[in-house]
Amino acid sequence: LVSIDHTEKMPMGVSPRQALDAWYEYCWRGGGGGATLSPPPILFQNGRQRWILPALLEEEILSLEYDESCHVIYRVNNPNLLTYPVHYHQSKVQFVQENANTPTKLLWNVQV
Repeated sequence: LVSIDHTEKMPMGVSPRQALDAWYEYCWRGGGGGATLSPPPILFQNGRQRWILPALLEEEILSLEYDESCHVIYRVNNPNLLTYPVHYHQSKVQFVQENANTPTKLLWNVQV
């Protein structure tokens, strides 16, 4: 497996919980960050599974936790040459804050 990490700082005053809520609404439910001309994902299983069109990519949330390190773990259920050209794809999106005087950080780890 190959692991890819990406880190971003959130604006001051944004808590890990607020950041995870915003990521879930914008990225997961709304499809934000993807192709600009794509329609929003089709959601199933109370928002835990989604189909991304037109690629027919199926993704599923495996874990969504609101604890001291708010995070979500999701995977691509149908990777193949036509949808996503890898044999495995799982990601962890985590929001952490060292203390109240530091910004919340987004830590996005992708394993392919």
